[in-house]
Amino acid sequence: MMKASIFDEGKNLSKNEEATDSLTPREMDVLRLLAENYSNREIAHALVLSPGTVKWYNKQIYNKLVVNSREKAVAVARQMGILARDANHSLAHNLPGWITPFIGRKQELKDLTDLLTNSEVRLVTIMGSGGMGKTRLALEAGRYFVYTIYEGVFNDGIYFVDLAPVSTSDSIITAIADAVDFQFATDQRDPQQQLLDYLKHKNVLLILDNFEHLLDSAGVITECLRAAADVTMLVTSRVRLNLSSQTTVKLTGLDYPVKQRAEDALKCNAVQLFIQSAQRVRHDFVLEPDDVSHVVRICRLVQGLPLGIILAATWVEILSLPEIDHELTRSIDFLASEQRDLPRRLRSIRAVFEYSWNLMSDAEANIFMKLCVFRGGFTRDAAHEVASADLRILINLTNKSLIQHEANRGRYSIHELLRQYTSQQLQSSGQWDSAQHQHAQYYAQLAERAAPELRLANQEQWFHTLELEHDNLRAAIAWSLDSGEVTVGLRIITALRDFWFYEGYHVEAYQWCERALKHVSQIHPILQGRLRLTAGLIAWARHQMDETRHYWEQALTIFQETGERRYAAWALGYLGGSKFGIDQSGYEDDVVRIEAAIDTLRKLNDLPGVAQMLNILGNVHRIPQHYDQAKLAYERCLGIVRQTGEKRRESIILSNLALVAYAEADYELVKVYSQDGVSIAYEIGFKLILAECLHTLAGFLGAENRAPDAARLAGAVDAFHEYQGLVFAPNDQHYHDRIRNDLRQHMDDETFQAYWHQGYQMSIDAAVEFVLSI
Repeated sequence: MMKASIFDEGKNLSKNEEATDSLTPREMDVLRLLAENYSNREIAHALVLSPGTVKWYNKQIYNKLVVNSREKAVAVARQMGILARDANHSLAHNLPGWITPFIGRKQELKDLTDLLTNSEVRLVTIMGSGGMGKTRLALEAGRYFVYTIYEGVFNDGIYFVDLAPVSTSDSIITAIADAVDFQFATDQRDPQQQLLDYLKHKNVLLILDNFEHLLDSAGVITECLRAAADVTMLVTSRVRLNLSSQTTVKLTGLDYPVKQRAEDALKCNAVQLFIQSAQRVRHDFVLEPDDVSHVVRICRLVQGLPLGIILAATWVEILSLPEIDHELTRSIDFLASEQRDLPRRLRSIRAVFEYSWNLMSDAEANIFMKLCVFRGGFTRDAAHEVASADLRILINLTNKSLIQHEANRGRYSIHELLRQYTSQQLQSSGQWDSAQHQHAQYYAQLAERAAPELRLANQEQWFHTLELEHDNLRAAIAWSLDSGEVTVGLRIITALRDFWFYEGYHVEAYQWCERALKHVSQIHPILQGRLRLTAGLIAWARHQMDETRHYWEQALTIFQETGERRYAAWALGYLGGSKFGIDQSGYEDDVVRIEAAIDTLRKLNDLPGVAQMLNILGNVHRIPQHYDQAKLAYERCLGIVRQTGEKRRESIILSNLALVAYAEADYELVKVYSQDGVSIAYEIGFKLILAECLHTLAGFLGAENRAPDAARLAGAVDAFHEYQGLVFAPNDQHYHDRIRNDLRQHMDDETFQAYWHQGYQMSIDAAVEFVLSI
């Protein structure tokens, strides 16, 4: 009988999908054990839960199945097809019992079972690096079919075949025969043919585990599939089998927190696995709120690798979580265990990676070592320029689960722990400095190519590119400053000025500038001036007024001495606008400086530069409340940026015009400019100006006697500021202080705080939707 397809009409999966999905994976674990007549205490022991927790899960199951006892729950589940109806319908199998609960992988498990019940699919390969949980997922898929009814699917059983100790194709045949309990005849017939003749009439699922070292014997799989039409194979391997009949499921790490927020962290499967593993080592282990950040960091460091999480958790017996976190940052050799129920190849991360290393040819290993200099992933072009990796090599390394390819982003990546292991190999090979040099040069050229584009129509594409490559750029800067090749690092720092400023990396950028300034005597004067120009802008963003003027005055002197007219104009214009809206002294001189900078940049046909200086000129006119002149400068700037396509500058100007309108109590214009600014900033993801325009709209709502809405919007802005680490631009801070003071005049503090708190819980998406509808 041919196996059914889940796409065929009338099959149980589609009929019971809603009921199955309503039960969580853990509830399904409990339900299966209830069906096997386990007591609550036995379930608690099997799933590493407290008896009280088991009772809670029982109640959840009863509620979802609308029953009031375990007997009825099992009966209804069988009737619905969630569980096998009775013992006579249970599939034959040799699957080992599960020792620990299955955590996560819900989508992967669904995808896998969908494939295995598709009549068009005969061979599925779960592919992933060592320690990723391939075997566990395969076993869970097998158990799913044991406990769930699929008419005509694997009627003759599900069999697990451990190939780790196997070395030849003949041994594969023997291992399969042992798994399905087939006895070879003593006649002269070929053993493989005997097994194929036996399987020819069987409807079974064979799970072949750890196939990567038997690729030369992959023909056995093809022969079996050809001879036995009702046999389906599920294979786990670190390496792609390269068989035309296979469908591949690639396995990556468990989801882990991106932000260190406790409420988010505890929902992530990686954190849940750590807690479960730690509780097996120490039954009294409880994750305290103060320690959540350390578990988050551990899960990040291993990038959700299940084996890495399990090995890290074994140390809770003798180390605190901060100590585990610290040790893990020092060496991957910390991730090792003597647990006897783990295969030796999985008792340490080093053993896992050494096994994978030995699957490579010498040529592949040499290139793979060089790829480890990348941080946060890399493109095909970068791999070619830095490591001489052609497309064939990248495909081979991907097929061996050594690198991962993200087709939707066109990027490759290496698991961080594997990258650390490979870095040690590169250092031992004597090629470390040459590979790092190539890497730094490549990213210096990328940053310099991006810098002018950040002020033109394609700016968002380039902001996105630099964000993707930020870890590589950081690594290149760090290596250059540490190695003595400081020029390449300073080229990157100065090219990233606008990226760091607009994306809010002010603290980090300031730290890089401080480190770089210690090396200025070693670099060309023009690069010295560009570094000081960058340092001044970052200091300005951090409200460090004295440092700002100091750096920009130094930069101006250098550029005037070297005859660099364009950079001199930038430094002069920056100095003219450096009073931050606080000091009105020297107003006329500042205007003269900025207009001189505008004249020079216009002659050099630097339209983005002219736009920037007109923006600064408008800001300076706002200080003594010369609003007509400020508006004129802003409107001239707006005309230019709409010509060049610089969307970020356009949203900045709209925000500035809204603030001028607010100062002049022209609230209808406040609404128009702010809404336009919000639309643009939201579309391109410009967080700072999005927050500024939203806050100005809160002032508009207050002026329109909509105090509750105004307070809610102020709360949403404050939450967004806090979450993103934003601060208002220095020259705009006092305008926003005025808006906030005006808002608080409309209601008492207690009422304001109540509405503010409501807004604080609002998402930024909801806030934008609201303000665009007013």
